[in-house]
Amino acid sequence: MIKHINFTDFINYSGGAVGSDRYWEITGKKYRFLNHNHFWYKFKNPYSSDDDEITEEQYQEGIIYVKKANLTLKRKNIERYLHLLSRNWQQVKNADTIFAIGEFNTKTTLKGGTGWAVQMAIDIINQFLYLTRNQKNGIFTIIINLNIVIYLF
Repeated sequence: MIKHINFTDFINYSGGAVGSDRYWEITGKKYRFLNHNHFWYKFKNPYSSDDDEITEEQYQEGIIYVKKANLTLKRKNIERYLHLLSRNWQQVKNADTIFAIGEFNTKTTLKGGTGWAVQMAIDIINQFLYLTRNQKNGIFTIIINLNIVIYLF
């Protein structure tokens, strides 16, 4: 039996950045995913609506998870990017499932803003996380659930 999927029930949470965030929105719309929230704090991006701005309280909450993620990521000079990194926490917090496309920074972490969101998801492990490595030499997928890491080649 095939269950009817109501695509209006799905929400794409992102920061709305040009690149992967925008790609998820374009692809989602192609497949009738109509709800796209592009969180922002103080500096609105071109794809966000006014309703997507996070509150000061949400921003401060996000900083806690940014700092926790940085215990693993060990990135420097993050203060100037807190308005971007903190909003990533809202994406993770509101998601049931996270799909990420990114480039590895190390064997266990990703580069850029995607790396922050993925690390926050790993830190709280209450979602499934699907990660695809998009490189010329093949596809690499990690599925993380309940502290189990499975590498698929």
